[in-house]
Amino acid sequence: MTLEPITGEIVAPEETAFNAAPDLLAAPETIRQELAVAQELAKNSLAAGTRTNYKSQFDAFRRWADVRRMSWLPASVDTVAAHLAEVAVAQDEQGNKQRDEHGNLVKGLHPDSVGMRLAAINKAHRVAGYPAPGDDDAIKILMAGIRRTFGTAHDQARLADDGSILKRLVASAGGVSRTTLMRRAMVLLTETTGATPGQLSKLGWNHVVIGDSATSVTLPAATAHGDPVKIVLQPADDPNECAARALSSLCEATETDGGVYTREDGKPLTREAIRLNLRKFDDWRDDPQLREQLEGRGELDLTTTRNIAVLLTGWFAALRRSNIVALRWNDLKRGPSGDWELIVRRSKTDQEGKGRTLLLPRTTHGGICPARAMDAWREAVDQEFGETPQKTWPVFFPINRHGHPTLRCGAPQAMSGAAINEIVQILAKRAGLANPEAYGAHSLRAGFVTESLGPGRLSVAQVQEVTGHKSAQVLLQYYRKANLRRDNPAAKVAESLNL
Repeated sequence: MTLEPITGEIVAPEETAFNAAPDLLAAPETIRQELAVAQELAKNSLAAGTRTNYKSQFDAFRRWADVRRMSWLPASVDTVAAHLAEVAVAQDEQGNKQRDEHGNLVKGLHPDSVGMRLAAINKAHRVAGYPAPGDDDAIKILMAGIRRTFGTAHDQARLADDGSILKRLVASAGGVSRTTLMRRAMVLLTETTGATPGQLSKLGWNHVVIGDSATSVTLPAATAHGDPVKIVLQPADDPNECAARALSSLCEATETDGGVYTREDGKPLTREAIRLNLRKFDDWRDDPQLREQLEGRGELDLTTTRNIAVLLTGWFAALRRSNIVALRWNDLKRGPSGDWELIVRRSKTDQEGKGRTLLLPRTTHGGICPARAMDAWREAVDQEFGETPQKTWPVFFPINRHGHPTLRCGAPQAMSGAAINEIVQILAKRAGLANPEAYGAHSLRAGFVTESLGPGRLSVAQVQEVTGHKSAQVLLQYYRKANLRRDNPAAKVAESLNL
């Protein structure tokens, strides 16, 4: 390939294919109005996010070409090839291509990002009436080489928020931290059973059986020559003083394959740490302030109610964060069974806006329920504004540090996708999850897929009805990645061989 300098005039940035408009004055006067409408409709051929992304990608190519005095609209195949090769390979501060210790080129942009850059260049050329450089065989071969050299697997994907993790996030969103739940279960179990700090430090979830009508605990031996003691916990009149309920709440907010009383990193609390916690709450029954701390008392505020509704709506409807922030009240309708019908009007795989209707079900048990969460949020919104929210208002909106909606011209504005992501990460950290920054808004969607494709649950086709995935192969990638260790064939073989 031979690079040639620009021979034509450089077009100003504001006249790129993504901003340029037909000259209405040059059109016959009898069709100018219709042409203006056609121009407006044509802008909607791409989703706003896609259009913004394309423009950003093409502008990066334009700036690169300007520095080198190369034409970028139209751009030659050589110019595009040189640009793609440059961004696909990492460079040092002097602009030299980086190689590893084996002499192999080091990856720059991810191959998918390079593909997006090419897609933007192609789109700009087609809109401007030029052939797309990406249709040339030389560019196709180059892109195949980039993908083969660097691979297309992403370095780090969001961890899936499966059912057990969802419970922990909801518990942490509810204003009662795992630490508070653990202290309450610690104090009440000690009072009820007379367990020692040493016994509590050794207590594992395998020693606890939580049933619908009864909860039993098998306390480890108190002495070296003693025996374990099984105790059936009796219900208390006051639910805040019920050891069985305290253990159940703690169980929902934590992993159940280790110790009951653990630090955030999963390591068991020492007997001394447990002794100090118990000593702190010695007088909790007589001290209102200590009782309030132990019970994690307090009604759910506006932010908490919203966050729980965001979590459960995003998870049970398997929504992308763009879908969550796009929801308006006219997209939601209460169903005859107390559930909520939810319309997703447009999505990544439905750019034409055909839409699909999903359900936020009302569960029959007393645990997590997306319909009740939406009920609580709608009631909180009604109370906050003193009226029924307007149909065009966003369902989820920002709330300031004083606990009130952020308004513009008297109406709430939609949350950003980044804000949804931040909510999940903050709650993951509060819940004591390992590597909380690896969770995000997409974890809700991925978690639904992971949980739904579990043994004896939903078929791939049924999950597709919720997620809107057109490709079953893409859907299965979520499942395989999330279940790498949970349902791994190699691990099963190794276990069966007992090597």
